[in-house]
Amino acid sequence: MVSSSNFVTIGSDLEFYEEKLFFLGSHQEELFVIEFGPHMCVFPTVSLVRRCGAVNPPVLDNTEQHRNLVRSPDGLLLVVRYFTITWDQLTAVRVLELDTGSFNWSEKRTLGPMSILISLNSSKCIDASGHDEIRSDHVYFVDHFCPQFLPAAEDAPQFSYRSQVYSLKTGLVTEQLIGREPTSRRPGYPMWFFPTD
Repeated sequence: MVSSSNFVTIGSDLEFYEEKLFFLGSHQEELFVIEFGPHMCVFPTVSLVRRCGAVNPPVLDNTEQHRNLVRSPDGLLLVVRYFTITWDQLTAVRVLELDTGSFNWSEKRTLGPMSILISLNSSKCIDASGHDEIRSDHVYFVDHFCPQFLPAAEDAPQFSYRSQVYSLKTGLVTEQLIGREPTSRRPGYPMWFFPTD
């Protein structure tokens, strides 16, 4: 079974692209591709698992990284977030695009009219022009890697999530307060919902 393989580690991420499953494993340091046999929709069977290579995004001094795979209309993207060593501040974001022939990554300086939305269980690259509340060339994060994403206990019962938005154009990080509501217990994690393609 794929789920028992030793490349499945904490922080692993996956994305379907070109009828294959791309898997960011081995502590987000290697990319794997999983191919399926015929009749996948009836009874999926893995026909091939192969290592595509190491994932080596640009290194920024005195930072830690978290990475997410995201499918875009044009290809497969890797979103790299850079945090201070103490993980309490987002300092930069880089977006890389995969060449599925050579399995090399190249940096994208702009998303054009697109934006990327990332949450714990769902991520997507969308055309921002059809959405009033989403700005193009921005990356929206709603997950527990956002600094102070979950407020301290003394902030209860007024609960809120703190999400972050990164502009690829200006490099600025802004915070958004979401999900503010009185509660006696912590709700689940927010996530993005997308209409089917």
